[in-house]
Amino acid sequence: MHCGACVKKVEAAVGALAGVRVVRVDLASQSIVLEHDAPLERAVVSHAIAAAGPYVLGDAQNIVKTPPASGGVIRRVMPLLLMLVLVTLFALLKQIFFASPATFHGLMQDWMAGFFLLFGVLKVINLKKFALMYQGYDVAAKRFPWWGYLYPFLEVGLGLLFLFGAALVFANVATVALMGLGMIGIYKKIHSEGEVQCACLGGFFNVPVTWFTFAENGLMVVMAVWMLLQ
Repeated sequence: MHCGACVKKVEAAVGALAGVRVVRVDLASQSIVLEHDAPLERAVVSHAIAAAGPYVLGDAQNIVKTPPASGGVIRRVMPLLLMLVLVTLFALLKQIFFASPATFHGLMQDWMAGFFLLFGVLKVINLKKFALMYQGYDVAAKRFPWWGYLYPFLEVGLGLLFLFGAALVFANVATVALMGLGMIGIYKKIHSEGEVQCACLGGFFNVPVTWFTFAENGLMVVMAVWMLLQ
């Protein structure tokens, strides 16, 4: 790191990690001081810095653990739960007022449409931050950084296909592939020591990657498979 712009990039990248409250970068010592309320491993911090870079975390790293945030897992994933409630309301209202007749199959299709459109648009709006955060745990984005920039547009595209009932076989197969691939990275991150912020909401909310995130992707896979078998 050589200038204030570098400092801002690094602080933004590390500040996106789950649980990080304060990030202070010292150009003179090339060190970083973190205050956080969740488990945080050096490798996770180093990856976030390198993704913003090319920068390398020096040996003079200090990590300051602060008291855990109040509230359990449910409270921490509440923004994600609220988004899923909005998706459910959208699907129900669409079936009630626009479907003739309303069907469970149609409800599932509309739910998937609402899910991909809402979550995809949130990612597109905050594209750069999403791509950076996604590299923290997704297996494809770690290997191919451009995948994080493409993924939100794929979600929006799938949402439109489900919304208009077009190319549904392709849409469901693609859903199984995308969500299944995402579950691999989520599973690995859950079993690691570090914790990162889930990129599912585009970085607008501090929601950690948890088993709830894994279940969310799994639900999409199950729904897509069910629709393919009908």
